[in-house]
Amino acid sequence: MPKSFDRIAQVNETIRLELAKHIPEILPIEEGELVTITRVMTSRDLGHAKIFVTLFPDTRQDELFARLKEHAKELRHELSQGMPLFRVPELSFQIDTTEKQAQHIEKLLDSL
Repeated sequence: MPKSFDRIAQVNETIRLELAKHIPEILPIEEGELVTITRVMTSRDLGHAKIFVTLFPDTRQDELFARLKEHAKELRHELSQGMPLFRVPELSFQIDTTEKQAQHIEKLLDSL
């Protein structure tokens, strides 16, 4: 594997861990709500990072996602304080639908 891939994988994991630490501190999460970072994909130039999240409960997913996006700059600032990078990427959050798609496929297969 090329060294750049190893470095990006390490950056992705560090971002994931740092955000997991800071989201409960910065984002107003109410009892019964859950924000889980499923994966991070950072561009090679470290300019952008896509943060894939799952949000619970589904009924408040839109509200939680809006709050998460509102606090993106604060979360990026916290990353800059806790990461030894010259350039901290811009954060863009995306809802990860992989789990729901897998459940849907399993239901379809079970019905056959």
